[in-house]
Amino acid sequence: MREIKSAGMIIFRRDINDKKLIWYLLLQDSHNHWGFPKGIIEKGETIIETASREVKEEAGLDDIKVIDHFLETIEYYYYSNKGKIHKTVTFFLGETKSEEIKISYEHIGFKWVNYIEALNLLSFENARLILKKAHKKINSMIDHFFNRL
Repeated sequence: MREIKSAGMIIFRRDINDKKLIWYLLLQDSHNHWGFPKGIIEKGETIIETASREVKEEAGLDDIKVIDHFLETIEYYYYSNKGKIHKTVTFFLGETKSEEIKISYEHIGFKWVNYIEALNLLSFENARLILKKAHKKINSMIDHFFNRL
């Protein structure tokens, strides 16, 4: 069985008018699946370098602040013309101030959506589970920030 290792990032931005309101970036692929920017780790790259490169390539974002203490991995199997594939994807959490997205040829659309919309749009349960963990992390950061004021 073939093994593939990938890395990606859950991208979010805070609303300009309400810093407690969070928008998540979702990308739509050519199979109409909604998910996060991710891609295969290239030779000589670290997982964070791969995740950052994929965000730049797939969404045109290069102002990402990677959030400390968030690293989640999902695993799944699928079949291709090369047989059964076992894929492992490691996700980071990244914040951007940019709203403008430039999708790559790999995608047919994107949306900035709130948490509930993201949960409803994401195509796969493992992506929803990662989003739930990311949302919890972001809310704890926001609570910490506002409690210090």
